[in-house]
Amino acid sequence: IKKYVGAYAAAMKGLDAVIFTAGIGENVPAIKNIVAKDLRPIFGRRVKFLIVPTNEELLIARDTFRLIAKKYISKGDK
Repeated sequence: IKKYVGAYAAAMKGLDAVIFTAGIGENVPAIKNIVAKDLRPIFGRRVKFLIVPTNEELLIARDTFRLIAKKYISKGDK
């Protein structure tokens, strides 16, 4: 994780935050804490290390609904 964060930070010429989501990112705060502890000396206090909850099931349901609705609306127009 630290290797990739560093590589992306270099490619983007800095960063504002590192976001942890989904399974391990949300449910194992120790991962965020270890990464933050090791990267804090490099990035300083200005970079935030955040956990953002996700709801994959809701996103899948919404996308599925949109696709199905679009299909039936298209058929109704023909």
